[in-house]
Amino acid sequence: MSVGHVRERPPGRGRFELRWRAGGKIRTATIRAKSLRAAELELAERIAAARLGQFSNAPARLTCGEWFDQWHAAFGGAPVTLLNYRSVIDRLLSRISEARSFVNCPPRI
Repeated sequence: MSVGHVRERPPGRGRFELRWRAGGKIRTATIRAKSLRAAELELAERIAAARLGQFSNAPARLTCGEWFDQWHAAFGGAPVTLLNYRSVIDRLLSRISEARSFVNCPPRI
């Protein structure tokens, strides 16, 4: 693979698999597109973003809380929506924290 390629998966369904190199790794993404040309344009955008250091296939090395905080800060919604999303995020993170503390409990004898 020189830079990247596109293939339709499954043929005739409008879903395309994109594969490209970024950061020393082969990245893969499945997208919906109207045509092979549209999928190739998306691949070109991702390759360009990777070259500029702007592409992230996933939020690597971030905790859930850090990722949610970044997402919430970048989300442009109504104030009430932001407040509701913050409430859901806080509730979710508290449950994750509780689950971790439960998992780390020593086994009963």
